[in-house]
Amino acid sequence: MEWLALAIIIIFIVVVAVVAKSRAEKQIAEGKTIKRDISFVRTAEIFTLTGVTTAMVAEKLKALNYSEIGAAVEGSKGTYHFKGRGNWAAQLSLIEQEGEIYKYKFQFTRWETSHNLPMHADRMNMLLTSVEKMFLCSSL
Repeated sequence: MEWLALAIIIIFIVVVAVVAKSRAEKQIAEGKTIKRDISFVRTAEIFTLTGVTTAMVAEKLKALNYSEIGAAVEGSKGTYHFKGRGNWAAQLSLIEQEGEIYKYKFQFTRWETSHNLPMHADRMNMLLTSVEKMFLCSSL
């Protein structure tokens, strides 16, 4: 009887792992995330823009699909705080402006871990990917 319980637990773990991997592959295929090293939550991204106003950035940030990410954004005038379901957070800040050159810094400011891995890393990756696409793939 013990072997049956053990077999059921192993099957359950395998199914959960396959579903998680399938979901991650689907998000990558749909362009919602980018395959990254898990350390991405500990690094900051700097975006340098020219000829873009803070109002234009604010407008693009408001247009992102936060419901799918499981997050919300607050802020204005160059500083934006993202709060995700599951107790994680990020910040986008205007760190430098010289003439028409604007530098923004994006970084995660809070997250919880389980077994030394960030929980909700998939949603955090979706947010970072969305911000990157906003800055890199569109003409603000």
